[in-house]
Amino acid sequence: MIDIEMNVIANVLKTLVDPATLTLDKKHFSCQRGKKIWSAIDHHVSRKITPDLMTVVDYLETVDKNGALDSWTWLSDLGQMTRECLPPSSVPGHAKAIREKWKVRQVKTIGSEMSHDEEADINKYIKELMELNTTEKNYLHTFAEAADNALVEIEKVMAGESVTIPTGLEDIDKVMGGLHKSDLIIVAARSAMGKTAFLLNMAAANKSSPLIFSTEQSNIQAAARLFSIYGNVPNHLIRTGEIGNEEFGKISSAI
Repeated sequence: MIDIEMNVIANVLKTLVDPATLTLDKKHFSCQRGKKIWSAIDHHVSRKITPDLMTVVDYLETVDKNGALDSWTWLSDLGQMTRECLPPSSVPGHAKAIREKWKVRQVKTIGSEMSHDEEADINKYIKELMELNTTEKNYLHTFAEAADNALVEIEKVMAGESVTIPTGLEDIDKVMGGLHKSDLIIVAARSAMGKTAFLLNMAAANKSSPLIFSTEQSNIQAAARLFSIYGNVPNHLIRTGEIGNEEFGKISSAI
């Protein structure tokens, strides 16, 4: 009976599924045979050759003759696999399951390494575990696919269904329609022009719980800037401590 790994490979060899859409690598396959076949598929894809049954078999038999791989009767083996495979609609789910099973194997491997490492670098193992959870995305699209996706998004905007992130500043939201997923927005200006103040105003006015990473100011400096913004107390007075009871009251109200 054909398993999920061979089902994915068989559908690719029948040219019913484009391997570029599956975000699979030979490392994801559990058996040596699957790794070898997917390596052959990758070899063809990288050279813009369709990885069908005949081209892949020809490559595998050539590599076998060079002594690089163990010998299989590739044509009969893969031919039978393509005859037994499930419909192509099963492939996306199976490809996802293959990646998930690979993650489980990797977690077990990392755990075993940690248990046998007397001077374990915890940060190293944490990094390896976190990398396993990296979201896999498809960055390869035809223009037709991009146009379809854009049209769906436009229809959502027209119907009021598109979810944008408000800046919290009404005039900017009116012009930009808020912030959109995948946006990269850079605010550039000379020093002391108010870039940080603008950022803090936007974050403070926003109700979507924004997160600020600051390589310029400490959390104390950022809080002091917010005291100035919302308490209407000049920032230089806060920094120098030249504040009286009235200013201190405004700071308390700002907090």
